[in-house]
Amino acid sequence: MIRRDYILKLIDQLVMALKKIRGLKDREFYEEALELIAEKKEAFLKIDATYLDQLSVEDLQVLLDNDIDRGKELWTFGVDLLFEEASIYDLLDNEPQVFRAYHQALTILTHLIKKYREVNINLFDKLAVAVAYLRDFRLPWQSYEKIIDYYKATQQFAHAEDMLFQMATTHIDQATALLQLGQMFYAELLAMDDQVLNTGKLPRSEVESGLKAFKQKIGGF
Repeated sequence: MIRRDYILKLIDQLVMALKKIRGLKDREFYEEALELIAEKKEAFLKIDATYLDQLSVEDLQVLLDNDIDRGKELWTFGVDLLFEEASIYDLLDNEPQVFRAYHQALTILTHLIKKYREVNINLFDKLAVAVAYLRDFRLPWQSYEKIIDYYKATQQFAHAEDMLFQMATTHIDQATALLQLGQMFYAELLAMDDQVLNTGKLPRSEVESGLKAFKQKIGGF
């Protein structure tokens, strides 16, 4: 009961904070909205906002993996704040900060879904938005893996294969690891029923030709 009351109180606080942030954004008080987001990040997550903004996604993942002070509710609130931040920086045409906010959101969302086995439409909807924004950028290895896993989980196999090839272009210096990843990816697909592959817009014949093309791309044939 105590925890339930605590969570309900947090939700009320977040709803009020988001309402204020969106009100400032609607009135084009963008700097004030960003300051309020920073304030709420520190209030909810107990992390200096500037430090968090400068944290690489690799270091953020380490923080998430070792975190014992914040539960899924607090990190979910953090994602909501990052999305508000991204929307404001988008209005300001500040692409690096939009990228940073969505990239951090991707890292947190995939962690929450994996750790807590969350089947949560809201989380998946947000993840879809982050993936759609990030997919055309050059990304770290772990981020490509997260996006590929998302596409596999949602049976968007053609998109997953596209990201695998993009990953191979970006990280061609890691040919051995790429070959292992590619072989696992295609083996997983080849073990699926034809109907499932067709639904994912990657028929078996294309999976087989994709494996051959991937090996040739990284010199593993």
